[in-house]
Amino acid sequence: MQPLNVVWIYGSSSPENPQHFDTIAQWWGGLAGQRITWRQRLADRTADPRQLDWEVERFDEEFLVDRPTVRGISLYWYKDGAEPERSTTPQRLVFDRIHQYLYISPQSQPDLVIRVGRPEAIYQTLELNNPDTAVAIAQGACVVTLTDPVQELTVKVSLNAESLYQLKQQLP
Repeated sequence: MQPLNVVWIYGSSSPENPQHFDTIAQWWGGLAGQRITWRQRLADRTADPRQLDWEVERFDEEFLVDRPTVRGISLYWYKDGAEPERSTTPQRLVFDRIHQYLYISPQSQPDLVIRVGRPEAIYQTLELNNPDTAVAIAQGACVVTLTDPVQELTVKVSLNAESLYQLKQQLP
């Protein structure tokens, strides 16, 4: 089983260190052409970067990363495809496999942690008060239709047997 967090530390003699760096380098290269979030926080080098407050702040960025590469141990990229090429040489890298975040502790700035990841999904919440309901079976799924005539809104939800069972367990 793969570890949830992949940690690479500059100069570490851990036998897993080169493999961890390769895993992180592959992920970094896979960001080509994607929008990423770039957030920086001041923190003690010994702090767990995942425990910092990563809520959006004024100088956080979101941009299209172009040509992300690794040369030696340095991470290189172009921001929105524009010159100049940018880079950072890490002291420590922590890759969170679950959330797909890379935490970078740069050698040049010992009190800084950078979190790179894909933008988080922003879910829209629809609130329907006492909607009209209908239930039908279609192609082996239970389809629940909720209609709010006041908002002129209809929501259709398809539930497989497991999802329907979970919903029934949660209802009073």
